[in-house]
Amino acid sequence: MASTETAASAPRSEDALGAQREALHVRLRSSTDPAAALAAGRELLALEPADPDALYGTARAHARRGETHEALTLLTRAGVLAPERGDVVALLADQAARAGQLHLALCAVRRWLDMEPFNARARLLLAGLYGSLGHDEMSRRHARRAAGAQPLVAQTARGEARLRVLVLQTVASGSCSVQPNSATVQISEGHNNLPQLLDPRHIAQYTLRVDGLTEHPDIAAELPAIDLVYNGITDPERCRHALEAADSLCARLVDEREVPVVNAPAEILACTRDGNAARLADWPQLIVPRSVALGRLVGDIGATVRAAIAEQGLQVPVILRAAGFQGGRNMHLITDPARCNIRLQKPAEVFLVQYHDVSYADRRLPERRLYPKYRAMLVGGTLYPCHRFVTADDYNVHRQNSLPLAQAHEWIRAEERAYLRDPAGYLPANQWRELESALRQLGLDYVGVDFAPATGEAEQGRLVLFEINAAMRNWVLQLPTDDPVQQAWKRITAAVHHHFCRRAGVEPWSFSLPAPARGGVRG
Repeated sequence: MASTETAASAPRSEDALGAQREALHVRLRSSTDPAAALAAGRELLALEPADPDALYGTARAHARRGETHEALTLLTRAGVLAPERGDVVALLADQAARAGQLHLALCAVRRWLDMEPFNARARLLLAGLYGSLGHDEMSRRHARRAAGAQPLVAQTARGEARLRVLVLQTVASGSCSVQPNSATVQISEGHNNLPQLLDPRHIAQYTLRVDGLTEHPDIAAELPAIDLVYNGITDPERCRHALEAADSLCARLVDEREVPVVNAPAEILACTRDGNAARLADWPQLIVPRSVALGRLVGDIGATVRAAIAEQGLQVPVILRAAGFQGGRNMHLITDPARCNIRLQKPAEVFLVQYHDVSYADRRLPERRLYPKYRAMLVGGTLYPCHRFVTADDYNVHRQNSLPLAQAHEWIRAEERAYLRDPAGYLPANQWRELESALRQLGLDYVGVDFAPATGEAEQGRLVLFEINAAMRNWVLQLPTDDPVQQAWKRITAAVHHHFCRRAGVEPWSFSLPAPARGGVRG
């Protein structure tokens, strides 16, 4: 009799257990609170630690809480149990990329694409992972496929859309990489960051990857209503093919829709080193250093450099630069061509640039030679100051190597503040206005310039223009509010918004500008 009762009670216990598990699964799937979902998931895994739904749901709760390590542990188990599940593999790829486990993320994305071969997000993430791992050709190949799979990405305004901007981008011309913690793909070369700084409340953005125009030649007819085109492709050497495709698209949009174009691709294409030197050659107060293109090089390039210096009649010292890099990267000062032993690990467009002296002495730092570099941005024909960096005994001036000197000497900061307050009064007579007038001739709405007053005996009274390009990045998000450089970038960001409204014929509003950093290093 007892055995009969035991046998009869067993199914009822299994039914109760099944009901309990089903209720927990419902809680896990439907909960909007990560903590509540996590509690349900833990109860499920205590009942059955090899439940793939429970593993995935609990991992997702951990991911929503930013607990990447815990999520990865569970997703790895879920992937073994349910290798056919795309949601498991996609979250595994995302969390592995956030954790910096790039090879694991790469394998997960490859599996994800086996299941969803036309998934543009997976394809772009794959391009970023290959780029981060140093496989540039594979990265560009998958970036092109991502653009073909999804050429247009829409970002609606959070409130009323008062301005609709089409942003042109290339994913295959630059260098893709995956950003840790966010698993977002960054295209580090060939663009600036201006689209990320536009008012998200009232500006709708449509990002068009021009690499996908081959697969979608009629996409211009399918675009939504737009007020303005912003060509965000900024590097004429590295992105020539993309700019040519963008130019054809813009010509069609201007012809068919009469849409204004900011930083027209044709003007960016003309903004090469050689092109800038030719167009500004007649400005007596400006020096655009002579530049010689050596083409795309890789490996040991010393012999090529020596031959070019001799054949082109360049005078040492000469600066060697690889195109498409910022922040002082891939720059070398050649003082003795016979001892030039430079090896490029990756192919790059290489230039030789004639050096011009801008260094000076100051009694407050005896026995040191100071090298300044000023930056300014032209927005809609008006020139705005950005910053003034100074290094000691180093010609290659950029933010990181100038910070220690500025932090050690308050008078250097004071010099920068004086430049930011009144650049026309700070620089020698008429140089600021001359520079502004010259930059207007380039035909660009938004372009940056790095420069400094020449100090060579025969060149004093003139400005040396180190760099003119539209790729310079806005630092309004990287600096604290009380930093005068942050305030300068904030003025520039506001000026861009006003210029976009003017070009589009839209009434300006009270713009929601990006929130500055709360801390960080002053620049």
